[in-house]
Amino acid sequence: MITFSFTLRDPEGFHAKAAGDLVEAALKCKSRVAIQVGSRSGDAKQIFNVMCLGAKENDEVRMTVEGPEEEKDSDYLRQRLSARFEAS
Repeated sequence: MITFSFTLRDPEGFHAKAAGDLVEAALKCKSRVAIQVGSRSGDAKQIFNVMCLGAKENDEVRMTVEGPEEEKDSDYLRQRLSARFEAS
């Protein structure tokens, strides 16, 4: 299991486009990808789970990647999401 965090830098938080980009990236992973913002968490491969987190600019977003290719998948997610997020 690999866990990493980002700070959301999009001024509009997890609006539909940002959430869709995250879900699209997570769906390309073979591993299970969980997302957590504060006390809320969900499956990062489900758009409604991501949108319901209510993440706003400057919120810390924690991602947990677990599965057969977790190292490869976590590297991919970090690279793909770096435009919208800042590593913390």
